[in-house]
Amino acid sequence: MNARTLLRVSAPALALALAACGGGQTSDVTVDPNPVVNDRPVERGPSPEELEARRQDQAVADFEEAARLYASGSLETRPYSRIEQLLESHLDVRPDNAEAWFNIGVIRFEQDDESGAIQAWERAGEVDDTFARGMSRIGLLQLESGDLGSAIATFEACIDRSEIEPACNVNMALLYLRGEIPVPEGYDNAQDAAIERLRFALGGDGRNASAYATIARIYSEEGQIELARLVCETAVLLGIDEAALHNRLGLIALEMDDVITAYAEFRRAVQLDPDLIDAWMNIGAMALSFRDYPSAADAFERVLREQDDLEIRLSYGAALRGMDMLDDALAQYEQVLSSDPSNLGAIYNRSVLYQEALSDYEQACIGYREYLDTPGAESGSKYEDVTRRLESLYTLAVDLADFGQIEQSVVDACTR
Repeated sequence: MNARTLLRVSAPALALALAACGGGQTSDVTVDPNPVVNDRPVERGPSPEELEARRQDQAVADFEEAARLYASGSLETRPYSRIEQLLESHLDVRPDNAEAWFNIGVIRFEQDDESGAIQAWERAGEVDDTFARGMSRIGLLQLESGDLGSAIATFEACIDRSEIEPACNVNMALLYLRGEIPVPEGYDNAQDAAIERLRFALGGDGRNASAYATIARIYSEEGQIELARLVCETAVLLGIDEAALHNRLGLIALEMDDVITAYAEFRRAVQLDPDLIDAWMNIGAMALSFRDYPSAADAFERVLREQDDLEIRLSYGAALRGMDMLDDALAQYEQVLSSDPSNLGAIYNRSVLYQEALSDYEQACIGYREYLDTPGAESGSKYEDVTRRLESLYTLAVDLADFGQIEQSVVDACTR
């Protein structure tokens, strides 16, 4: 910003100044480096160096304020426009700051501007050819969209750029574990290849919770439960008190039949990261098994806000039924069936609700017959139970019909 100082000089003073500069006169004049006008020093503007220092200081302040606003808010409360404005102001002064471009990508992504986010992440790599974090985000988006080939290529290019980029190494490790990438030469199995990638990840970020949690997962799957727990607990003792580690500790505790510790660890995970869907699913499943229906419903509702998973919706319906919210539970089962008409779990749960909660035996029998007629039902876990239920309802319907307490249509519905 240019600064100007407007000097107002009185007429007598100006006349004296002109007289002192009369034509043809010569004299030895000593120039005062701090001239005085009207007995006051002349104010000089800041030097170019001072102006540049101010611009740099303001750029730093803008970046720090953007970071503060982001950290103090949430998806629902962050002032995204102001944050991006501050980052853009920072980039006006420091256009080569890859970190600022990366952060712009993050806030655009959180506002569902995926293309804008990708542009910012690509720009981060353009201004700094050693910066690879944006590539890890782009690769993850490609992976989530089902473009596995592009995702793998992006992660490999990311590691070529920065061998210890944490996220790219963690994602490559997970792809090895899922069998999506062939095991490279020199490794006996996918687990060994994955652990090598995870070590590189920890080389880039020794506090990377995902890397520790994934190593623990590998040990757990190999049956080394105590070692898996030790990895997570060591990380926590190092001060890496993050949600992913507590979620993994909860799963380890379940494997060790320690349900109290497991539930506490899952709760700790969502305290640290309220958006950790895996932990909420685990809480919901455990709460449902404890018949803590309100807690289960709350957990499943949180999951469904982020992803419309049919099995989670089915469990949500079961929790609502446990709370005697029968119409809401029925609506969940119907929504599952609208997406998957052959969903045996939804057919079963809806039929049981009709039978046990609403005493609508006709609809219950219709549902049980639908279950038995659905392809694959014979191998379903509830096949024998449904068969018994239908036979019992048929017997009951016949007896009630004999006494004139129900219509013949109910008997017909329960006839197999």
